[in-house]
Amino acid sequence: MHGGELDLHGLTVSQALAVVEGALPIWRATHGRTTPTLTIITGAGRHSIDKQPRIRSAVMNKLELKGIVFDAHEGALVLRPM
Repeated sequence: MHGGELDLHGLTVSQALAVVEGALPIWRATHGRTTPTLTIITGAGRHSIDKQPRIRSAVMNKLELKGIVFDAHEGALVLRPM
């Protein structure tokens, strides 16, 4: 995580989910002081074989299960403080 951004390009779905899982506690502990929002760059799936955004979908599901509020933009998710 660098400067409020987490770039998941080039990762597999399982790697991306592990990175997000590791970054969430850090963001939660520091948001509001240094990083009020966290932008997770998932990509839009254009480089996937079937052009479907696998990482984006998996990360959105993970965040929803955790009750984390986010705004979905093309290629990125922006997490807001809870």
